[in-house]
Amino acid sequence: MRRSHLLHRLAFSACLLFSAPAVFALEQSFPIEPDAEHEELIATPNASTGSCGVERWSVKTGTDADVGLVDLNHVVPQTISYLRGLTAPANPPANNRVQPTETTTFVVDATLVEYKLENDSDYHLVIADAQGNTMIAEIPDPACVGSGSPFASAIQSARQQFDATYTATTSFQTANVPVQLTGVGFFDFQHGQTGVAPNAIELHPVLGIVFNPGSGNPDFALSANPGNVSVTQGSSATTTIAVTPQNGFAGSVAFSVSGLPSGVTAAFNPASSTSSSVLTFSAGLNAPAGTSVVTVTGTSGSLSHSLALNLTVSVAGGGAQTAVYNSTLKAPACATVGSSCDSGPTLLLGRGTLSGGAEPNQPNTINNSCADGNSGTFHSDESNDRIVIASTDGGPLTAGKQARLTATVWVYSTSADKLDLYSAANANSPSWTFLNTITPAATGAQTLSTTFTLPSGGLQAVRAHFRYQGSATPCSTGAYDESDDLVFAVNSTAPAPDFSLSATPTALTTTQGGSAASTISIGSLNGFSAATNLSVAGLPSGVSAAFSSNPVTPAAGGSATTTLTFTAAAGAATGTATVTVTASSGSLTHTTTLSLTVNPAGGATQLLGNPGFESGAAAPWSMSTGVLCSNASCSGETAHAGSWFVWLDGYGATTTDTLAQTVAIPAGKTKATLSYYLHIDTAETSTSTAYDTLTVQVLNGSGTVLKTLATYSNLNAAAGYAQHTSDVSAYIGQTVTIKFTGKEDASLQTSFVLDDITLTVQ
Repeated sequence: MRRSHLLHRLAFSACLLFSAPAVFALEQSFPIEPDAEHEELIATPNASTGSCGVERWSVKTGTDADVGLVDLNHVVPQTISYLRGLTAPANPPANNRVQPTETTTFVVDATLVEYKLENDSDYHLVIADAQGNTMIAEIPDPACVGSGSPFASAIQSARQQFDATYTATTSFQTANVPVQLTGVGFFDFQHGQTGVAPNAIELHPVLGIVFNPGSGNPDFALSANPGNVSVTQGSSATTTIAVTPQNGFAGSVAFSVSGLPSGVTAAFNPASSTSSSVLTFSAGLNAPAGTSVVTVTGTSGSLSHSLALNLTVSVAGGGAQTAVYNSTLKAPACATVGSSCDSGPTLLLGRGTLSGGAEPNQPNTINNSCADGNSGTFHSDESNDRIVIASTDGGPLTAGKQARLTATVWVYSTSADKLDLYSAANANSPSWTFLNTITPAATGAQTLSTTFTLPSGGLQAVRAHFRYQGSATPCSTGAYDESDDLVFAVNSTAPAPDFSLSATPTALTTTQGGSAASTISIGSLNGFSAATNLSVAGLPSGVSAAFSSNPVTPAAGGSATTTLTFTAAAGAATGTATVTVTASSGSLTHTTTLSLTVNPAGGATQLLGNPGFESGAAAPWSMSTGVLCSNASCSGETAHAGSWFVWLDGYGATTTDTLAQTVAIPAGKTKATLSYYLHIDTAETSTSTAYDTLTVQVLNGSGTVLKTLATYSNLNAAAGYAQHTSDVSAYIGQTVTIKFTGKEDASLQTSFVLDDITLTVQ
């Protein structure tokens, strides 16, 4: 949970009774972490010290639940003084981030005072500004970074950059050199670390480091965007390698790459540059799937720098399914089989080299018994052969989809050897339909590939037949040896028909007496083509909804749309509501939600920026650290509409949280109204004492309170959100600040949850 809701107010009594959850909540609110040299560790043989850390380790290395919220594309320049002034959370969550600080990438110019290799294999860097303010930055050991972390390649590069200049040991060493560090904000626990900031803010992990920026000898740095590259077998992917000049560097940098996995090639365009180059990775169809660390090196004269990239090769089709050879399937019998049956095929499946002689009848060739050909039976002795079928969209192999087949073969003759593909609707009693032919481009070992559409209807089967005398006619005398066929099931059951439901747009705004519309789309899945009924729930008072057509029926494989129009009466309730659209057809039901905002009539204008916090960022609000929440990142509370909201207090400890925005209310208006949705929950039990409070105030430009519009407390706790409004017409023509201040005492949490805050004028 983001907040502890189980704390009990400490009573002045000889005995305190706590439930087990309450004790846990107290412990979580007052974490005690041992000194860094003695903190909890986990053994990791490949790490620098043989160990990695445990405390908030997923957040430190980018495998936490919120890592997708970290903005790696926008780097925010900031000072040590500013970062030290941020409010530290009382209890940083183990697997979530304190927003927005821990989802922001900062760049800081400072002095590297000293450094050390910690027991958890981190490089512990103490940095300081000109006034002597210090904070910590840490570079994890790449061996301690979990798979899938978007930070992995940058951490590895930062580690390499540091190692190229200094050698960290288990004792602090002095540096006193200018540095520019790029890293993600992180709140650690206070445990007496060397150089720790008062709020325990850190750059953790460090994603980039430049020594002696702006002075010294000309030099350059390398970076990659993206730093993690994924490529599919048989395709290509790119990343841009950028050259950042330092200290007046103006030379051309030549690029090279090493550590490529087998079957993958790389090319730079251009091969050398003063600014950037596009690096293209091309993976062959037989490139092994998996993730490799490749090294990009830039060289200019005596200068050379490298950076690491994570390169992931995925199976063609995004999750291939290996064909299952089924000995119960029947191959079509031929009336007669020519003498060529005894000679065997010359196109060998699964062969990279020849062994035991030059003849084609080697181990793991196709079984070529004439008797089997006459009877039409199928042999499944191809366990070592490689033939793979995958849907091109990475999903199941179902009727109507595009599929890709790949087969590893040894080819003797490009003029005679071919691989014919057939399909059947019933694998137990197949009636084969020709799909296409794969013709080898060269002799020797290679991988053949082709795409085709999986036919519709029932149980699907594909027959791969090796033609070695050039005839395209199945079962013609002397043209085929039937025991050269591979017959395998594609899918045993067809997926059930279904439909998709979507709305465009999903956020609508209208005024009292006005209307707004969204297009509702029903998409056919797996041949669905039934009538679908639509309904709407959650409409605000005074708002009606109507569909242009209802029900709607999509064609199989297609889609159908209808227009949903909302009409607000003159007296409709204003504010933002979540409206649910439900689509039903038989036993199938799907829903989607829309955000509907109704503004007052008379040319009403909403003035506040980011009123529902749906940008996922604080601006233009100013707010305490950690109060911005999403439904995914904060457990225990949810948004009124959409997925973002603000959560003030709720820690069960002495806390003051604020939310404010400055707004200019234009002159010439006749009315100004502040509206907001507020939910209050509390663990307080008193029915008479306001222990925890929320005030809503209007301030002038000097910060003087002009008016307290409302005050709430634990006594106002209730289920769900309630809309509140205040008349702020007295401030028309002025620039004022709307401020929410939540204050919580030492125990028993009260949460003040805000969403959809508007200031409308008319």
